[in-house]
Amino acid sequence: MSLFVLLKHPHPAAIWILVFIFLNLFARGVDDPNQNSRLMAMRSMVSDLSFNVDSYIHWSGDWAKTPDGHYYSNKAPGPMFVGAPIFWLIDKFNGDSSIRGLSNLDPKYGRIISIFTQVFPFAIILIVLIGQLQQRQLSTTSIHFTVLALTFGNTSSLFMSDYLGHGLNAVFILGLVCAFFARNIFLVGLTYGFALLCDYSVGLIFIPLLIILFLQNKNNFQWILFFVAGGVFPGILWIWYHTVAFGGPLSIAYAYQRPEMLDCANIPGNIGGIFFPTPRLTILYELIFGSSRGILFTQPWLLFLIAVLIFKKWRILKVFDNAQEDYEFQLLAIFAFLGLFALLFMNASFGAWHGGFTAGPRYICLMFPVFAILGGKCHQKLSSPMRIILWGLLIVSLVFRSLVYGSTIRVEYDMPIWTWYMEYMENASHDDAFQLLLFYFCLGAAAIVVYKRNNLI
Repeated sequence: MSLFVLLKHPHPAAIWILVFIFLNLFARGVDDPNQNSRLMAMRSMVSDLSFNVDSYIHWSGDWAKTPDGHYYSNKAPGPMFVGAPIFWLIDKFNGDSSIRGLSNLDPKYGRIISIFTQVFPFAIILIVLIGQLQQRQLSTTSIHFTVLALTFGNTSSLFMSDYLGHGLNAVFILGLVCAFFARNIFLVGLTYGFALLCDYSVGLIFIPLLIILFLQNKNNFQWILFFVAGGVFPGILWIWYHTVAFGGPLSIAYAYQRPEMLDCANIPGNIGGIFFPTPRLTILYELIFGSSRGILFTQPWLLFLIAVLIFKKWRILKVFDNAQEDYEFQLLAIFAFLGLFALLFMNASFGAWHGGFTAGPRYICLMFPVFAILGGKCHQKLSSPMRIILWGLLIVSLVFRSLVYGSTIRVEYDMPIWTWYMEYMENASHDDAFQLLLFYFCLGAAAIVVYKRNNLI
């Protein structure tokens, strides 16, 4: 089903995509060191044709310093490569800003770049995904669930209107799933390569991805050539950046972190000053069930879905029969489970596991969009009471999203996250209240349209 056909005859769930675009267009930006680190790198790339940020180091504390005395962003370079052309266009629209760029930081750059590299591409890929789910006989209601979970119901969706990297990573992961459904291995390699370029932790899902590609293609090993070909361009960018900045393709920013960010430096057996020698069960608990960052308190539908997939025993691991109707989704489940396990294992070993001032477990959220797709498929198989529970838990996530939209993604990590937002909203400004009401008005109006058209049955 072509994109043109899908646009000409949109699915009822496409209304949530329109709401997603609208709300992100009118979201307030955030002045965040994470985003500013990427902005200063793009400023240097555009104005100075250089990767080092020596002239802009005062923009953000998120930097890495190499032995030769130069400073670089301590982030993976993908968002900078993707965003730099938009950054350049904004400069041209505003007039050449290379002179004033030494002292001025305009956070609006991050907002505009986010719209064109995250919001719009995510919406387009979502339209393609809806067509693929229709072809796989998912019901209208199940597709509604998936689209809502993708656009508003998971941690990665919180970052679409700001350039912190997670929104862009969600774009590439969703594109990877669509390419997997389409059996376009070249695009799988391309999207995975760019996802890795955007977030070093994507390396942890490489083995799970290879497993499902081997199972999908069985004895036909030509896919390996297409996969490698797809990864060539992002691979070239990876080698270029890391060789110029840090001296070699396998040398990344984490090896040159700012001393204040070495959380584990004083712990015996630490790895690179940022990782504990072994994963910590207390951190693992906080990531899953904790009130400050846990999945349970930010997207409870995901834990319910995992429990359903495990205890209903829907043959997740029995994937060797090509004739099975749910074969692709079973492979996707393997990818999601193994990928999430690897990310949890890594994050439970990470000194800054909480992700700083952020609204959710952001270091493991790159797999959440995959679970949203599985959620739609499982929704179709559930009994009515179980569907009600799944929808109820998704609504909790939407309420949480409304609080983030009405305030900020920068949340303290030493107190329960819902308590923090409730206290914030008690003293909300008029702008905060307007943003909150705008969120509920848009989702409420869309829900009424869906209900009147009798699409949610």
